[in-house]
Amino acid sequence: MNRLYKLFTLSAFALLINSSFVRFGCYDLLDNKCVPALKPYLHNGQVNSATISAGERASTVLSFYSGNTYRISSCVADQNDQVHFEVRTAKSGKLLYSSKGKEKASWDFKLEASRKLVVDVIASDELKQKACVGISVGFLE
Repeated sequence: MNRLYKLFTLSAFALLINSSFVRFGCYDLLDNKCVPALKPYLHNGQVNSATISAGERASTVLSFYSGNTYRISSCVADQNDQVHFEVRTAKSGKLLYSSKGKEKASWDFKLEASRKLVVDVIASDELKQKACVGISVGFLE
């Protein structure tokens, strides 16, 4: 029984360390790769990150206001060609932009009317391992 308890404790500790590494690794990715990719745009301060596996999709709904010029940028720890992002209207689901097949993982735009947009980060079925992905949003002053 004592051996089983030790094994359980070690397994739980390893899981905690691994999940903390992934979570903090994602924040580190945002600070060191995603936010600098917004230049000359100013980061809006929101942190949007997830860990996804092959074939998975992570979504977030963000508000954008008329008259502002925005940049949405995605970043991946590695395997950049295996992950892309799409932007859709929240109401109709109409596709506004997809980074699939594009070298640049960002989109600059200006809206005529304020609206909510859905940003999806999508991993291809060929993604070899879990990937930390981030979406950052910036605006021009």
